[in-house]
Amino acid sequence: MTNSFVTARVGADARGEPRRAWPRRAVVLVEGQPRQPARTIDISISGLSLMTERPVPLNARCGICISFLRGEVLSQIEVAGNAVYSILVGTKGYRTGIQFTQIDSATRALISQIVHHQE
Repeated sequence: MTNSFVTARVGADARGEPRRAWPRRAVVLVEGQPRQPARTIDISISGLSLMTERPVPLNARCGICISFLRGEVLSQIEVAGNAVYSILVGTKGYRTGIQFTQIDSATRALISQIVHHQE
């Protein structure tokens, strides 16, 4: 029987781009499910890792919204992606990996600034 929430990540990391540890509050939207609060772990130009209270089904299309302060200005990142893993981590929740599928050029530039510590 296959668990639709978990896929093994064996060997090298799937994201080849640089990433940055970046803990922020987020919201995960999956069609047919209630929105769920999340906390980002890290981010790269191709995806992010976050903690969710409930598992996100493997390959589910997700909307991710992250609100954060840039100086004194409230900023927001909204991206679409697919869940590539959602693994139970003790009693903390599910570590969930999202690979971006839709990202506009302004958001891509902002994420690049974040990853390279220029935000």
